[in-house]
Amino acid sequence: MRPSVNLDFSDFAPHDQPLMPKSQGIQMTAINPTLELRLNPNRIAAIMDSAIISSSEVVNFHFNALSNADLGIPAEPVEATFRLRGPQMDAAQRRAMHENWILAKSFQELLRAVRHALEQAHIFSSLLTKKHSIKSASTLADFLKPFEKRASALTFPELIDAVNEKLNPKLEFAESYRSQRHRV
Repeated sequence: MRPSVNLDFSDFAPHDQPLMPKSQGIQMTAINPTLELRLNPNRIAAIMDSAIISSSEVVNFHFNALSNADLGIPAEPVEATFRLRGPQMDAAQRRAMHENWILAKSFQELLRAVRHALEQAHIFSSLLTKKHSIKSASTLADFLKPFEKRASALTFPELIDAVNEKLNPKLEFAESYRSQRHRV
């Protein structure tokens, strides 16, 4: 029987421990040990869930705070040694500026989460498409590093194409976007 190490990929721990024991009584010369990674596809969904929950919480909080704020005058800096002066704004213009900034940051965080989820999907699909060999003294972080590097080096469109290429059925990103755009 071949020794097998089971790692649950959902928690990625421990990253700094060797994937295979050094020799703890196992005769490594006569046996090819195998490593079994259990991938948790729910992790990809959890990345997006966390971003959506955080973004909606922050937007709701700040929009509620803005509804009660006196935006007729600019906010005074706390303990600032200098003050920047911008164009004069009334309360409606200042409210719109705050809302636009908050929404822009929220969308930026959502896009960052989409990117991270796609990178994780790319890593998963790369791990699942062929057998991989690994040195016995390697850590999980060492093993995953080239996959992570490859995924992070792709542009956003390349990453979407690379992930979609391995899916069956294919996701229709452009069509989904068009259908969402018409709902708003």
